[in-house]
Amino acid sequence: MPEKPEDKSDIPYATPPNQTIRKKIGQSVQLHSIFTPEKIKDCQEIVDKACDNFSEEALNNLAVIELEYTKAVANIANSKSYIKNIANMVFALKGQAETLGFTLGYEVAKSLHDYILRSFKGDKESLLVIRKHLDILETVLKENIRGDGGAMGSELLEHLTKLIKKMQ
Repeated sequence: MPEKPEDKSDIPYATPPNQTIRKKIGQSVQLHSIFTPEKIKDCQEIVDKACDNFSEEALNNLAVIELEYTKAVANIANSKSYIKNIANMVFALKGQAETLGFTLGYEVAKSLHDYILRSFKGDKESLLVIRKHLDILETVLKENIRGDGGAMGSELLEHLTKLIKKMQ
């Protein structure tokens, strides 16, 4: 005789909504009174300003990354510690680029981060792959390329992919 199925009536079908915000602002407050068109416009202005400042700030961060790269090239035998620093900085840059709509910058930074974590060997060829990524990132930031870069962006990513495969 088949077993009787367990009673699962106490298992929710959907996760109940998180009421944390509601508890903090009060049950009677309506969200549309908080998220007014004016407040949304103010928030959008903050995001737009962050986008406008992103390239300049990211270029400053890229200069620090370049210093680490220079140290790695000068000391190939011990380059992994410098490359680890680059990976950490590129990870932050990747997140900012994605959040602010710099898709090509995100894709290049992601490719570089993934390459460092998965394929970096501590040799001249590995450093060349990193160099190419950094050159493309610099161009994306200097030219303030938002979005995916169109056909040129696709071509650049394709070249990076081919270079990585060739060097593995």
